[in-house]
Amino acid sequence: MSNPYKASRDAPQPEIVGARLVEPGQRPTRIRYWIIGLTCAMSVILYLDRFCIGPVTEKIIEEIHLDRKQFGWAIGMFFWSYALMQVPSGWVCDRFGSRVALPLYVVGWSLAVMLLGAAHSLIAFLVLRLLLGMAQAGAYPAAAGYIKKWIPLAGRARANSIVTMGGRAGGLIAFFATPLLMLYALRALEWEVGGWRIVFVGYGLLGVVWAVAFWWLFRERPEDHPRCNAAEVALVEPTLAGATPTPPLNLVLALVQHPNVLLLSLSGFFVNIGWIFLVTWLPSYLKDAYADQLTDVARDVSQWFGYTHTITKTNAYDLLAGPMVAFTGLAGMCGSLSGGMLADFLLRKFGPIWGRRLPGMCAAFVACSAYAACLFTTDVRLFIVLAAAIYFLTDLGLGALWATYQDFGGKYVSSVLGFANMCGNLGAAVFSSVFGYMAEDKMWSAVFITSGCSFLVVACCWLFVDPTRKFVVEET
Repeated sequence: MSNPYKASRDAPQPEIVGARLVEPGQRPTRIRYWIIGLTCAMSVILYLDRFCIGPVTEKIIEEIHLDRKQFGWAIGMFFWSYALMQVPSGWVCDRFGSRVALPLYVVGWSLAVMLLGAAHSLIAFLVLRLLLGMAQAGAYPAAAGYIKKWIPLAGRARANSIVTMGGRAGGLIAFFATPLLMLYALRALEWEVGGWRIVFVGYGLLGVVWAVAFWWLFRERPEDHPRCNAAEVALVEPTLAGATPTPPLNLVLALVQHPNVLLLSLSGFFVNIGWIFLVTWLPSYLKDAYADQLTDVARDVSQWFGYTHTITKTNAYDLLAGPMVAFTGLAGMCGSLSGGMLADFLLRKFGPIWGRRLPGMCAAFVACSAYAACLFTTDVRLFIVLAAAIYFLTDLGLGALWATYQDFGGKYVSSVLGFANMCGNLGAAVFSSVFGYMAEDKMWSAVFITSGCSFLVVACCWLFVDPTRKFVVEET
């Protein structure tokens, strides 16, 4: 029996699509690539604004007079609001469309980032991080909903992986560029402190520019876009034609009763526990555990580049912590791109069930093993390699994860992803604060054990996911 997922790319195209005629030999336009490019750029800005506080954590703590426990709550506040707004944001996208909702979300979180640059107290920081999470909550549910409308099944995982790779690129830029831009701002303005504030304002302005471009270039469906020809419209599954459905009132009840939603929500909760250390507390761990080694490495690097200033523990950390964390983010980007291609290949090779299960299961199990190895690592170079491997493996499974939502989500992909993403970010919300308490007491072994065990749970969840079991809501 032939594999329909493998054959879909060769299926004959219809001659008439809606009111448009597909002329013989007509080549599809490429508007879908512009849409994915815009979405990838949004993902870059999303993570840039979300994690720009990471590389300047110690500076913010010092200037606003916080401790790590309080800063952990500030990190957690973002994830609490981000998680709890997933379902409402997804509902808004399903109801009003992404062309209206997504630019409003982006402008909202951009304003929150710019105002963070003016925050001078813990309360202001907590409130603005809460608002940032609320505004960013709708970004990926909106993207998942319209990617399904714009990208054929055979290439959907790859498209999703490009979007998630953009997020990892944003995280990489945040960790690599923010300290350098902060130092440049201090020098240009002749300030002693507060350079990160100017950087945050600049990051926020990028989002406003993107929102204007998206509203101008985007349409909900290929058939609505004036520059999309009939051949490109025909690439998308015919079942996706028609107006965006109005979510029924019993949608939430259906979500909590569907086994795929529950399994992937549980998986998301635990995968974020394993991932949150890498994007929040990794710089602090490097300072606590490897300060002496960082000084030695910085001296070696300074000789290579002719850096003549005296190397101390403080400036060694400033020079190396950001690039080292950025290296792990680069590994995540590679994992995102590889994960999409792997998921599309395995779908054609093994079909819809094991083609989706295998990437998530295998990646989670190996990530668990890497965290176990971190417990016994005493060399900073080897530790960074292990951290990069964990980031790579985390993102390797994202292409299959997003595609699975779209495989079984039916008409309510945004709501399905929003609910599961809500549960996932509750894990980040809880454990960013828990890890803050552990960081204050330097209980790093407990952080690694908790993170490793969480990935083991993820692998077990994937074993029971069945993408062929569709999500259907009975209309009331």
